[in-house]
Amino acid sequence: MPRIVFVNPLTLPIDLIEKTLNRETPSMQNLSQEGISLPMGIMYLSSFIKQQQPNWSVELIDYRVDFLNIHQFETLDQFITDVARLHIQEEPEILAFSVLVSSSHHFFKESLHLLKKLWPRAKVILGGFHATNFTKELLALPEIDFIFRGEGEYALTEFLGLYPNFDDVNIPGVVSRKTDLSQPLEKCRSLENMDVNPMPDYELIPMDQYATINTRMVIKKSEKGEVRSADIMTSLGCPFKCTFCSSRTVHGLTMRYKSIENVVAEVKHLHEKYGVTMFLPEDDLFTANRKRTIDLLRALRELKIPNFRMQFPVALAVNTLSYEVIDELIASGLDVASLAIESGSEYTQKHIINKGVKLDKAIQWVNYFREKEIPVRTSFILGLPNETREMMQESIDYAIKLGADWYDFFIATPLAGTVMCQEFVDMGYVPEDIDVISRGYYALRNFDTPEISARDLSDLVYKANLICNFVNNVNFRLGRFEKAIELFLPVAQKHKFHLVAHDCLRRCAIALNRMEEAATHLQDMIQAIRDDERALEMYRKYGDLLCDDTRQAITGAIPELAVIEVA
Repeated sequence: MPRIVFVNPLTLPIDLIEKTLNRETPSMQNLSQEGISLPMGIMYLSSFIKQQQPNWSVELIDYRVDFLNIHQFETLDQFITDVARLHIQEEPEILAFSVLVSSSHHFFKESLHLLKKLWPRAKVILGGFHATNFTKELLALPEIDFIFRGEGEYALTEFLGLYPNFDDVNIPGVVSRKTDLSQPLEKCRSLENMDVNPMPDYELIPMDQYATINTRMVIKKSEKGEVRSADIMTSLGCPFKCTFCSSRTVHGLTMRYKSIENVVAEVKHLHEKYGVTMFLPEDDLFTANRKRTIDLLRALRELKIPNFRMQFPVALAVNTLSYEVIDELIASGLDVASLAIESGSEYTQKHIINKGVKLDKAIQWVNYFREKEIPVRTSFILGLPNETREMMQESIDYAIKLGADWYDFFIATPLAGTVMCQEFVDMGYVPEDIDVISRGYYALRNFDTPEISARDLSDLVYKANLICNFVNNVNFRLGRFEKAIELFLPVAQKHKFHLVAHDCLRRCAIALNRMEEAATHLQDMIQAIRDDERALEMYRKYGDLLCDDTRQAITGAIPELAVIEVA
């Protein structure tokens, strides 16, 4: 049988991967770990191939799972090569890279070079958001033979049917060096509806491992042990045109839905075969159709899966919610609500990001979720094109007013194919260079703008997280100290240097008259400053966020700190 091997690359910028590999001490502004979630695009392609081209064997090199063991390797090249050899025993006919985000670009290039040396006769094909939006630039890499633009199910199975003659490929959306790049480039034929595609190929991946390491969960907790989770997709497309999003460049603006019967069958399969009870829809707009949303949620409840839970890592769209939809979500096991806000400035919503979130409505929904005892997590973006410092501060002030349980503040990143990326390029802040753009990351800015420098933006985003999530946390303000502790404690345990988390825990303990516990948190802070440069850096930069009596106690224990002027 001819063999196609899919490659799932890492999404972190390569310099951060190398720092992880070399066990370098992370900076105080600790970056997120490589995200681990089901490679849904690859899994759907695999199931489609097995249905339409059953003579082909499908395999996978999944670097995102093996990243968990990267410390076992001495170099990045060794990691790339040894992982490939571990999973693939013979040279495949086709190497198929799925490059979804531009931050994968440099790792992809390195793995492309090494795998092509390992299997020189394999044809190399490429798909994903990055490939669709940087087609011409990627074709400059000599190892790449074909690029699939847009959704690849139909085009890929037609392509495989040509084997072994790939000399005269003429499939819409499949681009090679023979393509006239001076003309507008087509996209592959899209799926008419999601039911055309079989269930994702769960046999392709180590599903038992994925079910326990999935990092897409917004909150990972269970009263009865470890949660087993899985991503699902019930729709494709999104009619909105947010300037920071590239989804429409592949999936388009038209909504396409999986039938309720098929969603139910997939959820049942995941529970019965893999013990999954936490389901994470990856839809861009899960609540697009109110009636369908309600009907689907009610059908899922009919399965009567014990401890059934749902979270939405892509976040729910504020403008599509209603009391009825929220009640149905909660009845269906929603245990934390993620809301996509992005900006607290009316001007930014309307004139910069084109999202149009109804900010008063968002406050209404957050209050309603709180009445229902459902914690709320929200996301904000700072550093958008032409966004002034005053607009950014407006977002931070609004976030405090919003009263969510947790906030994710991100740096505006010019993703390939987005309006925002082109705006940054047109303004001259970012060169139209695939290698430069691909070094961007939601926690790092690699260019300055007239409104704010990269360094100042990074500091602002980090401080916004401290102010909103800790110092002004709504549970702390409302005297719900036990709930605040539930949020603060995991941060303090994971990041021993995090003085603000320890200080907030100390304040909660004092409010609950648990003075011994408060003293322990203070000692932890003092010890962290003595032992960890990151704690000292946090004291210097964000010491003004600590309680006055906390600072006095710290300088009493470490007198040399008294001469440090905190921010």
